[in-house]
Amino acid sequence: MGDPSVEVTEESRDASQISKAKAMEAISE
Repeated sequence: MGDPSVEVTEESRDASQISKAKAMEAISE
Protein backbone atom coordinates (compact mmCIF):
# COMPACT_ATOMS: atom_id res chain seq x y z
CA MET A 1 0.00 0.00 0.00
CA GLY A 2 2.68 2.50 1.05
CA ASP A 3 0.12 4.77 2.72
CA PRO A 4 1.78 6.71 5.59
CA SER A 5 -1.57 7.16 7.34
CA VAL A 6 -1.73 3.39 7.83
CA GLU A 7 1.22 3.58 10.24
CA VAL A 8 -0.52 6.28 12.26
CA THR A 9 -3.69 4.21 12.38
CA GLU A 10 -1.78 1.19 13.70
CA GLU A 11 -0.05 3.32 16.35
CA SER A 12 -3.38 4.80 17.41
CA ARG A 13 -4.92 1.34 17.58
CA ASP A 14 -2.06 0.08 19.77
CA ALA A 15 -2.44 3.10 22.05
CA SER A 16 -6.18 2.59 22.38
CA GLN A 17 -5.68 -1.12 23.07
CA ILE A 18 -3.22 -0.24 25.86
CA SER A 19 -5.43 2.42 27.42
CA LYS A 20 -8.42 0.06 27.20
CA ALA A 21 -6.43 -2.66 28.97
CA LYS A 22 -5.35 -0.21 31.68
CA ALA A 23 -8.95 0.93 32.12
CA MET A 24 -10.07 -2.68 32.54
CA GLU A 25 -7.36 -3.21 35.16
CA ALA A 26 -8.44 -0.09 37.03
CA ILE A 27 -12.09 -1.22 36.98
CA SER A 28 -11.26 -4.71 38.23
CA GLU A 29 -9.18 -3.43 41.16
